[in-house]
Amino acid sequence: MIPAQFKYYRPSNLQQALDLLKENEGARPLAGGQSLVPMMKLRIINVDTLVDLNDLDELKYVKLEEDKLRIGSLLTHNEIATNHIIRQRYPSLAKASWVIADLQVRNKGTIGGSIAHADPSGNYFPVLFTLEGKVILSSGRSINIEDFYLFPYTTALSHGEIIKEIEIPVKKNSEYWLNFNVVKRGGASYPTCLVAVNLELSEDRVVVSSKIAIGGVFEKPVLIRDLFLGEKVDEIRRRADLDSIAEKIIAERDEKVINDIHASKSYRLKLTRNLLVKTLMGYSDIKLPSKEIVNTPNNHSGSKYSLTVNGEEIPLNVEPRILLIDFLRQNGFTEVKRGCDEGKCGACTVLVDGKAIKSCNAFAIQFSGKNIVTIKGLKTKQLVQDAFLRNYAMQCGYCTHGFMMTVYDYLTNVDPDADEDLMKYAIKNICRCTGYVNIIRATKDLSRSLQNSSKLDKP
Repeated sequence: MIPAQFKYYRPSNLQQALDLLKENEGARPLAGGQSLVPMMKLRIINVDTLVDLNDLDELKYVKLEEDKLRIGSLLTHNEIATNHIIRQRYPSLAKASWVIADLQVRNKGTIGGSIAHADPSGNYFPVLFTLEGKVILSSGRSINIEDFYLFPYTTALSHGEIIKEIEIPVKKNSEYWLNFNVVKRGGASYPTCLVAVNLELSEDRVVVSSKIAIGGVFEKPVLIRDLFLGEKVDEIRRRADLDSIAEKIIAERDEKVINDIHASKSYRLKLTRNLLVKTLMGYSDIKLPSKEIVNTPNNHSGSKYSLTVNGEEIPLNVEPRILLIDFLRQNGFTEVKRGCDEGKCGACTVLVDGKAIKSCNAFAIQFSGKNIVTIKGLKTKQLVQDAFLRNYAMQCGYCTHGFMMTVYDYLTNVDPDADEDLMKYAIKNICRCTGYVNIIRATKDLSRSLQNSSKLDKP
């Protein structure tokens, strides 16, 4: 699957991007592309002109000011999940980022792109509803996050506008009790239900403001305000009637409930009730990595007319719609496998500047000047392969290359100690052979091998 033909531009600053969007009526901005590219491949949408925003480092930041936290729209999900400011002040937002899809998607997907896509099962809306977030647009408009989402896949964005940043108010002398939970049915799929809670507390831990948001259940994320006012937060967690409160919250909603092949209406409502109770009781099994994935500026070390694969410079004489996976395979790198072709399975995973991405979900032209590594070019390839072989983690072998690349990125950039609680949100290629038991064993084994190897390399 490849998209219809389109014109491609790669501006170097925000003003250039806005000018291009304004000059081309059918133009669309490209951020992470993890939703846009699959839709273009399936011809669900046709784009006349694509304006690639990925060189706009001016939109990649986290800035804590006296009265607000500002998050640049091009910050990736992994950068948000591991940012020390967000993790410390707004752990519910960090958790929502960390459980998006899988490691490869989080390496490319951005908060601005996700919000602009406006999927009713998107992770960010429920959390930002509870945090009173605002969307700041390139035109200067500031829109409350509740008003920004209009309908599924429809927002308040006008043609020529892009999301510049997300603002979250910072209130001094206030204590917050935050929690977030999600349920997915298999692999790296979209959530079936999300619940976010934000209780603002007085000095004696009495609720003075409450916000509870639900996503993935109704056609629009919903916000419930001012429950439990005047109650102590610790007493709320012990209430015996939380089930009936959750039932009442659901019953009072008049929005249409999503009913699809992933979950029926009745299943979603039961799931919502249970997840509401779990979240209000303070339970959450989402563990965040301690290592921060640092946002690094774009560094085009090579020519803008070529890219480097396993140390070999290759000219980029391709039309814009050619996918990276096709470019690699056409140039002899057939170890990169085509699997689902929808960006789910991860068989096509490669490393770009050291981070795993799915090559079926990106255009080759986006990576001019970049360094790409396949499994054959991985310096520690033998260590990786040996760990998988020792633990019988090869399985059918088709998507194993994708697992190996993902695991290497995970151990190198996220979690060198291979924490099993973190793994389930990282190495989620959708393997159809069996479970992940042997793959997890191989990851732990590889962790030890990589650490011993690095020690041996030291003088």
